[in-house]
This record gives sequence, C-alpha cells and structure tokens, in this order.
Amino acid sequence: MSKSVDLNQEGVQVKKSACYFCHQNCGVLAYVKDNKVLAIEGDPEFPTNQGGLCSRGNSALQHLDHPDRVNYPLKRIGQRGEGKWQRIPWQQAIDEIAARLSDIKGQFGAEAVATAGGTQRTDDWARRRFMNLFGSPNGFHNAHLCWIPTFMIETAIYGWCPFDLDIANSRCLVLWGQNPGASGMPEMHHIVDLQAKGLKVIVIDPRFTETASKADLWLPLRPGSDLALALAWLHVIIYSGLFDQEYVENYCVGFEALADHVADFSPEWAAPLTWLTPDQIRDSAVMYATNKPGNIQWGTSVDQIGRPAGATMHARALLRALTGNLDVFGGDLLTGPSKEFITDEEMEANDSLPEEQKTKQIGSDRFKMVTWPGYGRIAELSKAFWGKAPTAEWMCEAHPPSVFRAILSEKPYPVKALLVSATNPISSYGETSLVMEALQKVDFMVTSDYWMTPTAMLSDITITTSGAIWALRWGNRNTGHGKPSKTLISTKLRAWAQVPKITINM
Repeated sequence: MSKSVDLNQEGVQVKKSACYFCHQNCGVLAYVKDNKVLAIEGDPEFPTNQGGLCSRGNSALQHLDHPDRVNYPLKRIGQRGEGKWQRIPWQQAIDEIAARLSDIKGQFGAEAVATAGGTQRTDDWARRRFMNLFGSPNGFHNAHLCWIPTFMIETAIYGWCPFDLDIANSRCLVLWGQNPGASGMPEMHHIVDLQAKGLKVIVIDPRFTETASKADLWLPLRPGSDLALALAWLHVIIYSGLFDQEYVENYCVGFEALADHVADFSPEWAAPLTWLTPDQIRDSAVMYATNKPGNIQWGTSVDQIGRPAGATMHARALLRALTGNLDVFGGDLLTGPSKEFITDEEMEANDSLPEEQKTKQIGSDRFKMVTWPGYGRIAELSKAFWGKAPTAEWMCEAHPPSVFRAILSEKPYPVKALLVSATNPISSYGETSLVMEALQKVDFMVTSDYWMTPTAMLSDITITTSGAIWALRWGNRNTGHGKPSKTLISTKLRAWAQVPKITINM
C-alpha cells in the first residue's frame, strides 16, 4: 500500500476487486475517491491470496495511470518503425481498419487476413468470433508455446486435459517445470500449508528455484531430457509392481505393449541422459507411485522443449493412468467443459466458418493435432460425450512460423494483413529476424495493446487493448442480415472512449 496517500481522508471508499495479471486473479481492495484509485492492497478475506499480492499485483497502479499507456487510436504518419504517429478519433480508426480489411478480403480472400493473439485474461473468444464471421481460419496464438500442445495431446488420449487438481486431498504433488514460488503466490501458499499436513512435493526443474528449495525431492534434470525421465518412471512403476492393477484392468488398454516398450528404459539408462543419478530417478518414481492419490501439475516448460514435447506429454499422461491418479478423489480431474455456464466455444461462432475456409488454415497440412483436422475430430467426440466442445481459441490455431513465412513468400497464398492483440510477436516467437522481416513487409498491420511495444511500433494503426475488445465483441454481432451493426459499433466505442484516460506523450 502506498504510504504517500492519506487513505483516511473524507470520501475514500474501499471497493473489492481482483488482479488480472495472471490466472490466479487474487483478491484486491481498491481505495477509491472521486472515481480515482488512490491505492490498492491484497484482500485478506479472499480465499486464495489471503491479503498478499506479488510484484505484479503491487505494480498495478503504475500500469493504470502510466503516461506511456496507449489510450487512444494512433495512426502511423512516417515510415514503418520511424515512430511518428497521429492521434485519430475512434470512428476514423474503425472505419479505416474496416475499409482496409474489406479491400484485402475482396482482392485476396478472407484467408489473407491473420490475427496474432496473446493471453488477454478476459475476452479471448471475441477474436475467434470475429475471424469466423469474417471468414478467415488464420488466427494464431501464444498458446503454441503455452497450453495448446499439452491440452490437445492429453485430450486425444483420455478425452480432456486434467488441469484441475484436487490438491487439497492429495498426498503427492509433482511440479513438472513449474515454479509457483515465483509465479503463483496463492498456489505456493497452499502448497506449503499442505506440506505441513503431510503432502509430498517433487520438483522437476534444472534450476534450484524458490519452489525447489521447499521440495521433498528436487530433480535437477538436464534441460530437454523430460522424456527420458518420464520413460524411466514408467519403467520403475511397472517393473516394481507399483501400478494400480485394478485401475489398469478397468480403464486402460495396451498395458502389455507399454510394458514391453519401456523394458529397456531403466533409471540406469536414463541417468546419463538426464544428468540425474539412478537413485534420484528411482526414489522419485516410488514417491509418486506410493503416495496416493497424487497429482502432476502442468507447467509450460514441456510445451516449449521442442521435438520431444509430444512424446513427453504422452508419457506423463500414461503415468497418471498407470498409478490410478486420473479423475479420482485427490487426483488429476477430468472436468470437461462447463455445463452450468455458456462456454467460450459457444460464443466463438465456429460453425460460421465454412469448411472450405477451414481447409485453408495455414499449417493444417502438417500440424494436424493443433489445427482444424485434429481439433474438429476432438470437438466432435467431446460433443458426443460431454455435450460441448473445448474452446477453439488457444486450441485450434494456424501455425505461427508458417504464417510469418507466408507473409514473406506468399505461399501457400498471400497473407496481407495482420491484427495483433495483446501480444508482441517480436519477443514471443523464435527466429526473431524472420518475424521482424514479416512484420515489416505485411501490407497492413493493426496492434492493440496497452503499450507501444516493438511490434506496435511497426504497425499502421495502434489502439488500446480495451478498445479492440469492444470492436471485436460488438463488431461481430449479427443484426439479422448477416452484417455487423455499425451503429452498435460506434455507440459502444464512443461510450468507451469517453472514459477519462491519460493521453500518451508523443
């Protein structure tokens, strides 16, 4: 809490809110006077953070009123990347963006417009809805580096991805490439509390992290050797007789083939590959298999290790099933889509994208699991079992590197426009020089962000993220004639634009 502000002055109100810098969404108390936030602090009554805030939450006010925030539409008036901008009205920005996109669609087809998305923490469905109704399959997302590989592979194996853990009733927690001690304060708080009640914690991470320092076992494996470790765990659990025989007999297929497959993958085999000792591998596998129920917590690191990633996710899924820790009390839960709420997928208008356009999705000829061929089949099966499909946004994306290459080569066809929302491709994708070249070449680029990022600097028009959300949400509502309502767009944007903001300094 800021000590330079008198919070006891007349007119100050305390309002409950939440932090949206990560998925923890910690409770926040906001001290407000005359509609201005004076200070914030953690809400001691909120069950997850119980009054604490990490560095992100504590810096929220710096973001809210920062003079360098992008609060209004800016149009490039100099050379691309030169840094010369002109502030323009919202209606002009929307009209110019709509006109350019319409021209490109008319000349090259809707697929010539691509979008790059990031984790907005709020309305991720709106971008997908816009693209589906516009007619382009070429939305892509940072989910390729975080979430989509794990979710799609595990869903293909057993129908859903067990991101939800019944950790309160667990006896063993495996943090595989995750460091909540630095990235998830409420999670770490509960882990420490549960350890005091007997929870065993295994941390798999090359670094001696904040979380590793609190673990019962820390496995400092060689970076990228996760698959070798997972295979050795399977070997130990099967050949030491630690698997759940009843669960395997009732719910699993192909146990004998799996046992044959991992016969040679002993801890002694894995030790030189992982830089761990055979005892470390064996002891950790035994700890996980004998402290039941147990959990394996997902972390983004395996999504990012490259070629071994898919097989590692498959092996990790088998570990859950082999030990009987899948979808059981205290284990890794298969919740399926929400039946009580309208899900993102139900708002995405995926049925509005013609099948012909789905086949044009860049990368779907090679990367079938995370594009329309794989997602379409999984969605079909999920609807038959759960009644609903998983969200397409984050899980059915054009292949980002292939989109950048298509901008440069015009193969398999030209990509002439790129809409960037809440992401900075220059810093978030590999082959930075190729990404930079593509962003400099693309005919038309719009970035919506709170900040003038390196990607925003190369754009033709830059708008604030909140404005983009309104445009996507309201600009795609069907008026009954198959067209979005211009009156609705302009009304909503005018209403939003009248909210007091600090103009950025140019």
